[in-house]
Amino acid sequence: MLAGLGIDIARVERFKNGYERWGERFLERLFHVEERRRPLSLERWAGRFAAKEAVMKSLGVGLGSLSWHDIRILRTGSGQPQVTLHGRALGESRRRGIGHIHLSLSHERDHVVAVAVAMSHAPVEEDQRCES
Repeated sequence: MLAGLGIDIARVERFKNGYERWGERFLERLFHVEERRRPLSLERWAGRFAAKEAVMKSLGVGLGSLSWHDIRILRTGSGQPQVTLHGRALGESRRRGIGHIHLSLSHERDHVVAVAVAMSHAPVEEDQRCES
């Protein structure tokens, strides 16, 4: 059952400015070492940043209430983005009964967008089912 929805859009230029100002420290602050194992373009980093914000929104929490490192955006073998939660983010998802977060990213020249859909463990009630 749908437990939360989050969307975020990021301007690639703004993300690039942060990187130019702070260098690798900028990425270290936002991304766990596990996420930084393979180099990415700044457009892809901006997408992962937007994904983290979308995940926070899907969990129903505001920015700054969770550590950036507690939300990790990795890729499956097929290239699909995958969310893994740790620390306070994992605790918050458990408190809300969230068992999985689906994630979709899209890149455009100047912007990236991320949508996160949090799904609960709870079964769908009879009156909530969609019938065709």
